[in-house]
Amino acid sequence: MFTSPEQVALGLGTVAWFSLSGAELLDLLPDGYDLVLDIGGAAPLRLRPAALGRRLLVEVGREPP
Repeated sequence: MFTSPEQVALGLGTVAWFSLSGAELLDLLPDGYDLVLDIGGAAPLRLRPAALGRRLLVEVGREPP
């Protein structure tokens, strides 16, 4: 994945591209796959979505009388 159209050009040349949010990308990514951010840039970064884990939020409250 890339952070800007310029980074796409560095990594892949001139190509058609699309964008989506990080949350959408993580929802579409199969289990066990990692991502590489800006692979053609000066400091590519490997991201392991499994390291994020899923968090559960539980709200406890009382019903009004």
